[in-house]
Amino acid sequence: INLSLLAIISLSLLSIFFAFWATEQTEHDAQSINVAGTIRYQTLQLGLMAKTQNEGLEQLISTLDQTWENPLFTNIRQAQNTSSLQAIYLRSYQNWLTVVRPILKQKNQGTELYPLLMRQVILTDQLVNQIQITAEKKISHLRNFLLISLLITTLVGSFIFYLLKNRIEEPLNQLTEAAHKIGEGEMNQIIHIDGKDELSLLAKTFNSMSLSIKETYNELEARVFDRTKELERNNKTLELLFDTARMTLDDDHPALDYQHILGHLSNITDNDNIELCLFTSQGKLPYLQMSPEQYTHENCTKKSCDDCQGTAPFEAVNIIGFCQKFPIVREDIQYGVINVRNENLNPFEEWKMQLFRSVADQLAIALSLSEKKDQEHRLAMLNERTVIARELHDSLAQSLSYLKIQVTRLQKCHDKEKFDLQPPIIEELREGLSSAYRHLRELLTTFRLKIDQGGITSALQQTVDQL
Repeated sequence: INLSLLAIISLSLLSIFFAFWATEQTEHDAQSINVAGTIRYQTLQLGLMAKTQNEGLEQLISTLDQTWENPLFTNIRQAQNTSSLQAIYLRSYQNWLTVVRPILKQKNQGTELYPLLMRQVILTDQLVNQIQITAEKKISHLRNFLLISLLITTLVGSFIFYLLKNRIEEPLNQLTEAAHKIGEGEMNQIIHIDGKDELSLLAKTFNSMSLSIKETYNELEARVFDRTKELERNNKTLELLFDTARMTLDDDHPALDYQHILGHLSNITDNDNIELCLFTSQGKLPYLQMSPEQYTHENCTKKSCDDCQGTAPFEAVNIIGFCQKFPIVREDIQYGVINVRNENLNPFEEWKMQLFRSVADQLAIALSLSEKKDQEHRLAMLNERTVIARELHDSLAQSLSYLKIQVTRLQKCHDKEKFDLQPPIIEELREGLSSAYRHLRELLTTFRLKIDQGGITSALQQTVDQL
């Protein structure tokens, strides 16, 4: 491109110089034609004056001599290279000097003067025509040179346009398009530009940069994916632990859904070989065994739980494979164990171990709270029975004793046939039965009352609504 631009500039300068030189050469051509025409005019004037008068003839001859000696013809006479213009000029000039001028000087013009003058005019016309032809040749040469210069300039300009189009514009368009795509997130951009110029070097550097950005982007994307996966796993883990804690502390859930907990735990850890084994209250025999729904295997058939006793996670190896046991222990009481098997004999990851321990601890808390709730329920039942017995003794039992006494009195009156004493006894029996029935209704109403989460206000309002 630099060489082509230099060629165009050089050609333009050369064209300007040649055009200037050509115009310089043709600058006096018009004047030369005019001077040659003047010679022709003066020659005819000499012929006319020679026939009519002799006065002023010498002056006219001298003027014509000066015209022939005009500096415009000096270059033609002194030219080293023989040309048609020089030959015609010399022939015409010699004819004037050697033929026509001597006759005019002798002042003896006969009938031969007219042909001589006509010949001189013809030679002068040839000189004028040759000067015109020479000037036209110069203009033609200039025109041809300008056309050739235009053609060469057009070809060089087309070549430069081709270079700009194919070696600069298209590579720059590729670079621009690739840069836009990288800006939009498409990192895998490779540009193919052949050659050893600056743009090919830039393309190679761009490709290296694109590969580096792609590797960095993929690495960051992998990190983001791993962190996202880890966050999702942690979220599921927290969700499992929260659900277990909520079911443990919520009174609306009378019992834990062990199957749901094991299924959720299996999905998080991607391990189906999980088994929950709960012991009896004495910790000697398993009474409940569960596994995820999507996995079935032979449950424990041992009649002793000595192999699963422990206060901390421990390892065991059996025919199924590597097994990690997580005891469910709370306040030195073991409620069961979580058995997690791994067939490839590789140890579990730390987060899985922590999750299994956390689930085991929450199950231990839930079972401990459940056991305490059962104990509190039993104590509440015993207290309630004591209250019922006391209330029955203080009200209904005394009424029944009173009725029993009245029945004994009535029997005595009947045996002694004292019928006049029976009506008051019967009336007292009726009042006693009414009183006993009223006491019974009061006790039933009292025992049916309960205070739920709404408090005493809600309990009173429910009682009023029932009444």
